[in-house]
Amino acid sequence: MPAGGADRRVLIIGAGRMGRGVGLALAREGVEVRLFSRDLHDVSGQFPEVVAAAAGLPWDGILDGEILAYREGSILPRLPRPCAR
Repeated sequence: MPAGGADRRVLIIGAGRMGRGVGLALAREGVEVRLFSRDLHDVSGQFPEVVAAAAGLPWDGILDGEILAYREGSILPRLPRPCAR
């Protein structure tokens, strides 16, 4: 689903950990969406496209996974700075 422009996309990939992104947990309850790092820091402001896309999901809950960079039909080897930690 496009989020924030033609080159940006939010992907949910169920293929296990790929190790090329940033490990995060997405928590959604009602209209509130937050992203948390593995050490439980709120990093929602670093990924506004993901937060905006998750706001439209039809469920409440928690997703655990990785944020990956995606451009022109391919997953990039790593997130560009300043997203990568």
